[in-house]
Amino acid sequence: MKLKKLQQEFKAAIKNDAVPENLNPLRFKVYSQAYWIRMEESLEEDFPLLVEALGEDSFSELVEDFLIHMPSKFSSLSEVSKALPNFLSNKEWSKRYPYAADLARIEISELLSRQSRWIKPSDFTELSKFSQEELLKVVFYFQPSARLLRLDWSIDTNEFARSKKQKLFYLILKEKCGLKTHPLQEFEFKILEHLIQKDTLGSVLEKLETDAPLRLGESFRKWAEIGLFISYELKM
Repeated sequence: MKLKKLQQEFKAAIKNDAVPENLNPLRFKVYSQAYWIRMEESLEEDFPLLVEALGEDSFSELVEDFLIHMPSKFSSLSEVSKALPNFLSNKEWSKRYPYAADLARIEISELLSRQSRWIKPSDFTELSKFSQEELLKVVFYFQPSARLLRLDWSIDTNEFARSKKQKLFYLILKEKCGLKTHPLQEFEFKILEHLIQKDTLGSVLEKLETDAPLRLGESFRKWAEIGLFISYELKM
């Protein structure tokens, strides 16, 4: 049997807690326990506030439930963490801890943003020379660290039980001076949501309410100041 295939079968056996043929059950138990412990430790590192909110026992129960129903298909532990917020949205966990999915989204977004590199933005002064028709054909390229968050809960990290239902929008960005979280208005969130998908400015404005362009200038100045866009391209 080729080594790669053997490794894949052994990895699957650990996840399914099924002893492979020709392997001592005691040795397999050691390997299996080490896998589960490492996965829980990794998730604890990525979601410290979630551990605090749920408590260690409930968090361990969550990790076990998560890994059983959504076993990792990735070699990177960070890929495992990305799936946890959506899992927390399921009926059982969202009923017990309704704010937990949003808390996990905040933590994983901050983590991924922090791990991204900062790129010095290009000079945007040439944009002022563009005609209105040309501006509508511009595509903006974002900092790799940019993360958009749409939340249903305002989370009180001092006392999680006081968290309340509220629709909120944020931009998380790694800036030159460090990681920052910027509140957004809903129309700003919608603009960025489309622009980050490399839609042209014109196509974005067509999808928004008619008065959005009147408020757009101030928002773009703010985003330029924090270095959200690293470059742009005129799509002809």
